[in-house]
Amino acid sequence: MQPITRALVLTAAIFALGLTPARAQDMPASAKKIIARLKLSPDLIAGWGTEQKVPADWIAGAKKEGALTINGSWSPLEFDALAAPFRGRYPFIAIKYNRASNRNRVRVPLIAFKEGRITTDIITGIDSAINQFRAANALANLSDLPNIHNIPDGMGSKTGHWVGIRVRYWCFGYNPKLIKPADM
Repeated sequence: MQPITRALVLTAAIFALGLTPARAQDMPASAKKIIARLKLSPDLIAGWGTEQKVPADWIAGAKKEGALTINGSWSPLEFDALAAPFRGRYPFIAIKYNRASNRNRVRVPLIAFKEGRITTDIITGIDSAINQFRAANALANLSDLPNIHNIPDGMGSKTGHWVGIRVRYWCFGYNPKLIKPADM
């Protein structure tokens, strides 16, 4: 198993998947604001009590470790908005966020891991380095995390070692007001 503790894997997955608390009354104010701003149905949180239940030893481990380092490509402003519900639910976990290039976000932590050092708990946008992480046994299995079954097919590995947290469509786009579809 990876040297990353179960507690950090839990907190990493909860953050990465955008999961929120088990009951609406436990929901951080920031999460309630997001739901209200997006005008989402109250049905959205139905069943979260079951879906978000985690073993007490995971929470105890997260409290003991107390820190989470995340490398990503979001701006600090975007990250703060994204992380607000997590921080509200887990105020005992200090998040250190690093916005970095692919080299510093992905390659440097992989080199450190191969040297026996853990410098980063969550990396977003591993991109083409995924096979190098796999070969180094640097991916934690996320299969037993709460709510993982809600990830759509194709947005995660069949082995549970990675989960996509966003979708990008790489395709051609055009303004139909300026160019007629027939001219495309």
